Amino acid sequence: MRVVGCGLRRQFEDAWKMRFYAMLVAVLATLQFLLAGRSAMHGLMIGGVFGILGHWRATWVSSARVQGNSVRADLVRRLETMGYCMTRGPGELTPDLPRWSRFDSQNVQLKTIDGAVDVSGPYYVLKRLARNVAVES
Repeated sequence: MRVVGCGLRRQFEDAWKMRFYAMLVAVLATLQFLLAGRSAMHGLMIGGVFGILGHWRATWVSSARVQGNSVRADLVRRLETMGYCMTRGPGELTPDLPRWSRFDSQNVQLKTIDGAVDVSGPYYVLKRLARNVAVES
């Protein structure tokens, strides 16, 4: 199972996540402006930007393909042990969290195409699945 990142356009489809990042950058920039001249604020701004970039990379919407239809049930079981549940339909799993505390890009979609299962979701979830799935693509 090889995890491949989706394009930048796909990342911007989750408007709430992008607004959240923009708000964080705006708050950090405002604090930087209001408290100019304090060296601790420079460190906070730099650390905050790197934290946002790290989070964006970890939650980057990615995809992977696993050969074999029989793997689908195993993937669903593994996702359920990771805190996901089937709420929207047979092919989409969402984190078992209140709606206000999660983004749509955290959802995992499973699609069966030509004898293989296409999995798309956050990078960190797919990398964890790739470590646990014994079937190679």
